[in-house]
Amino acid sequence: MYSLYELTAEYRDFLDAVERGDIPDEAIADTLEAMQAEFDVAADNIATIIKTQAMLAQGERDEARRLTERARTRENRVKRMSEYLTAVMVSRDCKRRDLAHSVISVRKSKAVEISNPSAFVEWAETNGQDELLTFKEPEPNKTAIRKALEMGGEIEGVSLVERDNLQVR
Repeated sequence: MYSLYELTAEYRDFLDAVERGDIPDEAIADTLEAMQAEFDVAADNIATIIKTQAMLAQGERDEARRLTERARTRENRVKRMSEYLTAVMVSRDCKRRDLAHSVISVRKSKAVEISNPSAFVEWAETNGQDELLTFKEPEPNKTAIRKALEMGGEIEGVSLVERDNLQVR
């Protein structure tokens, strides 16, 4: 059995030989049919691998989603239980406990809480307090760019490229 690379090279060599007249006319059809059969076998094997790998990747993505959701559920449980234990310790004015399997303590901390983020952003921009804001770099919107190009627009440094994409079912 040959690889697709070898079969393609052999096919090109055969076409060159036909063009040069080295292959008798009566042998061309049979040879092409045999070459096509070898190509079909090799291509089918690769397509089967592609389908198998795609199926495995999808299964792994599904498993990752399931595990992510499971982890999120656990994290939420941890958060609720931590909030509960903190509330109980604060209500008992208990700062620290050395227990059989754990050491638990409550400490003070400070966190910024913004009740209306959009109003704050407006205030900061109006009052020249840009250092209190972070700005994200703009990203190209490829969907909008494609629509503009397809409608005949011209955009410097941008082109619509046509590609060949293999579909395996």
